[in-house]
Amino acid sequence: MEKYVYQIIPVEELCFDTVYTCHFRVNDERIEASVLEMGIQSPLLLTPAPDFKIVDGYKRALAAKKLHLSVVPAMVLQIPLSEKDYFLQAVYTNWALKWSDIDRIYVIQKALTDFKMTPVEIVTKVLPALALKPQAQTYAVYAALTKLVPALWIPISEGKVSLQAASTLCLFSKGDQQWIASELIPQLSLTVAQVILVTEWLLEISRSTPNSLQAFLEAHGLIKSLSSAPLDKRKKTECFVEAISRLRFPKLTGPKEHFKKLTQDISQAHKDIKLEAHPFFEDEGYTVCLKVRNPKSLDELLPALEKLRTLLNSFFDFMV
Repeated sequence: MEKYVYQIIPVEELCFDTVYTCHFRVNDERIEASVLEMGIQSPLLLTPAPDFKIVDGYKRALAAKKLHLSVVPAMVLQIPLSEKDYFLQAVYTNWALKWSDIDRIYVIQKALTDFKMTPVEIVTKVLPALALKPQAQTYAVYAALTKLVPALWIPISEGKVSLQAASTLCLFSKGDQQWIASELIPQLSLTVAQVILVTEWLLEISRSTPNSLQAFLEAHGLIKSLSSAPLDKRKKTECFVEAISRLRFPKLTGPKEHFKKLTQDISQAHKDIKLEAHPFFEDEGYTVCLKVRNPKSLDELLPALEKLRTLLNSFFDFMV
């Protein structure tokens, strides 16, 4: 018996269950445009009659349905397989694709929850097909991400949250993740480093409270200030990160404000002298940056520093 048979299948006989689908997003305007212009060029891969479940080609089939095509070309499997093997067939058929991280998470979640595959099976059979190293460490990273609420998958798929940043959000409860996805991410434009820092700070300062993250931030006035501030996303993000920093490091609020004023005073006194703080003042002192254009400018800067000694020393007086 042949493994596959080429057939023309009525669209109405297709099963549009997404059980074997390997893509988080199945609506694809580019494929719809291609099908509209040239029809379906590559046959679908279907399970045996009468089910006709779609093993490969779901996006093409969906486009055909939306465009009201009556029939589609398909390769129909003739030998029944287990549900797990149909799923693996779907994954292997897509092996040459450039996998997105969200599709990898989606596939691994399906392998775990829908097909009850073991970690060893996923490492050896699934990860290589997803162009990932077949290592336990790689599996652990993606398996952790499958625990994110679906609402967070959307900003990941849109590139608003990186994979590295998303991995830190796994530490929040499901309820907090849902709120972060629906309320926090749309209002802010956090970098990977900011997400990691803010997550670490919030987990540390909210650990002692039984309240949700939303309730905690509301109690400290952050949500009200976030929603009322008429700022662009970048500035609003800076304000939010700064507010969380003050909550996490309350003893540094004074020194940071003083240092901010000090840098302004120094810049006004001499435009070629800049001060840079060490992150969270973990190291003593600060860094003085001089813009030296030529030997003459250096001769001018050194006396200027001497004149600013009292102002520069004021920071250390404040830290005592």
